[in-house]
Amino acid sequence: MVIPNDPVNSARALILMHRAGLIQLKDLNNELSTVQDIIQNPKQLQFIEVEGPQTAHAYNDADLIFGFPHYLKMAKVTDPHSALFLDPIDKKYAILFVTRKDYSDPNQKLAIFVKAFQNSKHVQEILDRDFGSKMWFEGWK
Repeated sequence: MVIPNDPVNSARALILMHRAGLIQLKDLNNELSTVQDIIQNPKQLQFIEVEGPQTAHAYNDADLIFGFPHYLKMAKVTDPHSALFLDPIDKKYAILFVTRKDYSDPNQKLAIFVKAFQNSKHVQEILDRDFGSKMWFEGWK
């Protein structure tokens, strides 16, 4: 099983595998779970942690990978829509647009940019076409 090696996405992969019934974690709500937090592994999965983009390159070498649709599509290894199990849309993993408190934008260019991502069907269609999955964006507050 190939999973990303960064803390957030490694935990995300483990939580997804827990939801799929492949493993059991100590605490499903721990968003920084590691392989050491696995309490049941009935299929005896062995975990290999690699840089996120490299998960797609492991497609032909591993029995199971946790990969992001845009990495799979860019690597041209498989159709991202053919996943065995998909992570439900979860806003805690959404893309956030943030800025420093001391930044001021007199022309509101950043607000216009964010609004284009949030409200444009055209942008959503391009992201779906180019990255193989719907991308969801959380507005800045």
